Amino acid sequence: MDKDYLKYYEVYRLKYTEAKVNQKKKKGIIAIDFDNTITKISLPLYILKLQWDLDPDKFSKTIPSIIEEHGLKNIISTPFLDRDFTDYLRTINKDNIKIIVVSYGVKKGIRLIIEELGLDSIFDSIITPQDLGLKDGYDCFQISDGKNKMIKLAQKEFGEEYNNVLLVDDSQRNIEQAQKNKYSTSLVKGDKGMTYQNVDDIVKFVDSF
Repeated sequence: MDKDYLKYYEVYRLKYTEAKVNQKKKKGIIAIDFDNTITKISLPLYILKLQWDLDPDKFSKTIPSIIEEHGLKNIISTPFLDRDFTDYLRTINKDNIKIIVVSYGVKKGIRLIIEELGLDSIFDSIITPQDLGLKDGYDCFQISDGKNKMIKLAQKEFGEEYNNVLLVDDSQRNIEQAQKNKYSTSLVKGDKGMTYQNVDDIVKFVDSF
């Protein structure tokens, strides 16, 4: 574990195991970017290097090759490899907190990685450009208003009372657009995916209800 992760782990370990989520009343959404946030890499770029296109029918062979070549600890951000944190996310009352992936990436690739990690029970939805009638795997910042239109799709799916939103994202542009929409935000800094600081932001967001 890196020093930053150890620092957050010791502070929040008990919070994860003692979370009293059933006391929550307000409803909210935690929207987490995928590439360079849940992962330490941009998955579409790695897929393109191996199969020369983004044909999702080939992903079932390509993605295991990426994992085998680089190793999970070099692909997935440290918090998502820690059981205390992932169990904490699972304990959040899903009637009150929805956890979603919002990404410009490729839905099938994201789903395969999440299933490979055994994290599929954490996420209530995976939203990518295809859900807006766009092409997966490309930067759709302008037409999707950052990640705002993706989040609005989730609010429509779960109910407009889910108006408390936290966006965790490595893009400053997406963060700024979310702030214009009055969403809470947590910027992922550097190229190592989520860190203890982002976990801190998630815990504070949940505890604020």
